[in-house]
Amino acid sequence: MKRVLLLLPILVLSACQPILKQVTPPVTNFEECIAAGNPVMESYPRQCRHGDQTFTEEIDVTPPVPTIPTDEGPDLKGNCESAEGTWLPDSSECEYISKDKCEELGGTFNECASACRNDPEAEICTMQCVQVCQF
Repeated sequence: MKRVLLLLPILVLSACQPILKQVTPPVTNFEECIAAGNPVMESYPRQCRHGDQTFTEEIDVTPPVPTIPTDEGPDLKGNCESAEGTWLPDSSECEYISKDKCEELGGTFNECASACRNDPEAEICTMQCVQVCQF
């Protein structure tokens, strides 16, 4: 009987061992922090705290790519060039046309756009205004 009583605690501990060994998966980023059930701070960008670590939400700040008109739409290039403007297909802009002509074509007129607006890697930019009609 003494042997049974001595073995009983060992059996109980052996049965509980898998429960004691459960390990939570490591948290290495914002999404895993939320998945682990941690609260999200109402900040911008949002933050999540797990133990002594704080993870910050990564936000994509890439500006949207302008939509270039298709063949189905108006001939913006032809209209730009007929108004003696310069068509910029990569940014869907017409430079150096009047405000009235721009609005007639359905564009948004900017009388003083930066000369470097379409060059994100420009290191030096002259301070000059460029008249631009943006589509």
